[in-house]
Amino acid sequence: MGKKFSSDQHRRRVPYRDPRTTFLVVCEGQTEEHYLHFIKGRLGRGTIRVETDRGNSDCMSIVNLAVRHARGDTQRGIDPQRYDQIWVLFDWDEHTDEVRRARQVAEAAGIQVGLSNPNFEVWLLWHFMDYMQCGCLKPHVDAALKKVWPHYVKGQKTNFNELPRNNDDPQQGVKHAIHRAEQARRYFGDHPESFTYPDDRPSTDVDQLLTSIIRAWESSHGPDEKCSLLSE
Repeated sequence: MGKKFSSDQHRRRVPYRDPRTTFLVVCEGQTEEHYLHFIKGRLGRGTIRVETDRGNSDCMSIVNLAVRHARGDTQRGIDPQRYDQIWVLFDWDEHTDEVRRARQVAEAAGIQVGLSNPNFEVWLLWHFMDYMQCGCLKPHVDAALKKVWPHYVKGQKTNFNELPRNNDDPQQGVKHAIHRAEQARRYFGDHPESFTYPDDRPSTDVDQLLTSIIRAWESSHGPDEKCSLLSE
């Protein structure tokens, strides 16, 4: 007589869902991807997941890759339920119309956009100092960053351990970079007649990604524990 199975055993097995808050960030370049791996290391293991992927250098291909993750692709083994938040990070780099279209496609698909204007380096610069040269271009930001971080090298060789921590200086670190990005956003928002996109420079939305990551970390740890990105 054959072995009998209960009705529960015949039910389709539900795929495992990692209980941790899981982020996917599709990046434009190696610097951004490397920075996020650095942030993961600062947060430690086991609380949230931050995964990265990298598309081609144009913003539309980055968004298309993120959309594929959001919608799922069974042939490529991409589960649309894997991620709680999907972000794309790219720079303006004077590609006004392309960036505008990419943002529209991303937002329509429920993907959050971390645009840096003119470039990602403004986010790194704000770890060190206040910088509000309105209308700045990439060479201006790069030159300012080089003054405060002479050893900065773009790409995989960037040593993010050289970034200041919050307790190194009362006006430096991730906490102050977030504050400066928020201040710039408020300033441009208060002057829409002069500083609509793409003239809202310098600006970045990377602070909003970091804030989402920090909130997920704090939610998993409880109110009595302070995220190291803000406390150290």
